[in-house]
Amino acid sequence: MFKLLIMVFCIIIAIRLLYNKRKLIKELSTKELVLSIVAYLAAVLIAFVCIYYVGNGIAKSFANTFLQYTIFIIIVLITMAFVQTLLHKTVNKVTGGKLFNE
Repeated sequence: MFKLLIMVFCIIIAIRLLYNKRKLIKELSTKELVLSIVAYLAAVLIAFVCIYYVGNGIAKSFANTFLQYTIFIIIVLITMAFVQTLLHKTVNKVTGGKLFNE
């Protein structure tokens, strides 16, 4: 039940963000919009693979549970920082700076 509530909450936030940026989204060409969506999906895929496979693989090599969680959290933070930077540069290049100009 809690997972469902979190999913619904995330979907509501995503819809609200899209609604707030609707004027900016309408200004994008079809090519820019499609490439931006592909960039977001690629960023999510890269983050998933790095966190799930690499993070779990490295964290499981430690015997101490506290150390496993600590290493896993560090890997998640590093992955998110890397993917965020990569996404920011990619979308800026695709849209000519129309997105992420704040």
